[in-house]
Amino acid sequence: MTAASKQEAAQLLSEHCSEWLNACTLAKWMDRLISKGHTLQYTSVPPRFNGIVETTLSSKDQQLSLLAELQQLLAKKFLLELSLEGQGQAGE
Repeated sequence: MTAASKQEAAQLLSEHCSEWLNACTLAKWMDRLISKGHTLQYTSVPPRFNGIVETTLSSKDQQLSLLAELQQLLAKKFLLELSLEGQGQAGE
């Protein structure tokens, strides 16, 4: 499943709210969650995105450590690897 299809699937729950209501009795908070979705509440406004900050690693140990961490996050599906196919690489 692609990132776009996952996002589409996430939006479909509210379209089936009436079926949920017919199938079971929902607590008020659950009814609101299904019908309106969930909004993350921040204690402050997130900082403005100013572009990607490139990380410079000074040692081979740091490089291996970062690579191992990224591989673990990919394996746990906490990160999604995106293809740059058909897109210009930076500096091109």
